[in-house]
Amino acid sequence: MTPLCSNPLVVAAFCIGVAIIVEALVSLNNQRTTMNNKPVSARDGKFSASITCQIQCPKCKNQEDNARQQWDSSCGGYTDFRMTCWDCGHEWWIEGSDS
Repeated sequence: MTPLCSNPLVVAAFCIGVAIIVEALVSLNNQRTTMNNKPVSARDGKFSASITCQIQCPKCKNQEDNARQQWDSSCGGYTDFRMTCWDCGHEWWIEGSDS
C-alpha cells in the first residue's frame, strides 16, 4: 500500500487547500485590523427610539429626566449614545464600549 503523501495529486491538492485557507485568513485579518481613521457621521448609522434616563446635563446641570438614544453604525462596529437635555436642548454623546 502506498502512503498518501507519496501521491503527487494528493500532495498538490493538499498544498492548494492550505494556500486557500492561508489566503482567507490573511484577508479576514486585514478586514479586522483596518481601522476607521475618520469621524463617523451620525447619518452612517441608525438611532433607537428615544428613552428617558436620569443623567446630568453637562451644560445646565439638569439632573431630571433627559433623552437617550442608542446609535449603531451601519458597519456594525460602533455603538454610542446621543443624549439630549429636555431643559436646555443641549446634545452630547457618550462613547460606547467599543471606543
